[in-house]
Amino acid sequence: MRPTFPELARQVAEGFAREYAVLFGRARDALPAILEVLGAHGPLLIPSNICPEVYLAFVAAGHRPTLVAVSEQTGLVDDQAFAAAIRDFDRPGVVMPTHLYGFVQAYAETVAAARERGWFIVENDSLATGHRALGPLSPLAADAPAVVSFGAGKIIDAGVGGAVLTDDARMAGQLLALAERYPPADGAGTEEATRLGWIRQAKRGGAAERLECETRLLHSASAGRFAFPARAEAPLRRALENLPETIAQRREIAMRWREALHEAGGPVGLPEMEQVAPWRLIARLATRRDQVLDRLRAAGIDAGDNYPALETFFPRTAAYAPSSAPARARLWQARVLNLWLTPDYTPERIRSTARLIADTAR
Repeated sequence: MRPTFPELARQVAEGFAREYAVLFGRARDALPAILEVLGAHGPLLIPSNICPEVYLAFVAAGHRPTLVAVSEQTGLVDDQAFAAAIRDFDRPGVVMPTHLYGFVQAYAETVAAARERGWFIVENDSLATGHRALGPLSPLAADAPAVVSFGAGKIIDAGVGGAVLTDDARMAGQLLALAERYPPADGAGTEEATRLGWIRQAKRGGAAERLECETRLLHSASAGRFAFPARAEAPLRRALENLPETIAQRREIAMRWREALHEAGGPVGLPEMEQVAPWRLIARLATRRDQVLDRLRAAGIDAGDNYPALETFFPRTAAYAPSSAPARARLWQARVLNLWLTPDYTPERIRSTARLIADTAR
């Protein structure tokens, strides 16, 4: 039996105003565990543009996710799109609203459609938008579990780890019984680095390379699930204690980016949504996005293009809901630009980068 860190779990639960938190090696280990406990075997709706590891985690557990295209304006699935996708099916399933990039939007129609059709709701809050330190937020559905990540680069960054948040004592007990059987996540890094290489190759390559990478990625999906490792206990405690300061710092840097991009001009668009937990500054470039990326990276600016549509990595197996329009997912993939919110982006570095973006994109 693996250690379950009950005091740490209680601290996590209290931070999210939930009764229980069950720790896992990674958030993506928690997601299929929830479906196992729920006994869910029907359709599974997820955003079309999301981390490929989420898709792989579900496939490894025997599920085949159905993609709902994200908005080309925000990178999130619109509430109406999820609700329409639920009504595409004549049997119940699972819908996973996801607070991508740390943006939050209401999913009232999605929740109503799920209740009407007998669907389960799993809230993917990997960037911890629902933590007390970020503001007075509440779960999308009080009886639905939520998942948070503590992996490297996340808002609560312990380097590794994740948790399921729930008010259901029975679900918490069943999840804990599963987690106690998993090996600790200490040995997952090498395999993940290999998969990251395949993902990068798929993004750069042509059709043949993408098919080859898909085969390798799907083969790697059977590696297993992991438990929360003892080495992450102290880092997670520190990350929780430092969360208010972390959020304040990230919000300040995001504000600097917005101001600098506005002053520099150019065709840069920003989603008109509240980014409760700023992961990166998320921008859209309708023209010359790839040229902008090339120039930024050549200048030492680690700009990103997350997230491409999952069909980029899984051209044979990725399938969209009938009511979804894949063109929206591809538009977001072609236009999104991520800019970092780390302390090494000083005001002057931000201003010079904004000017470079504007000059290149015009």
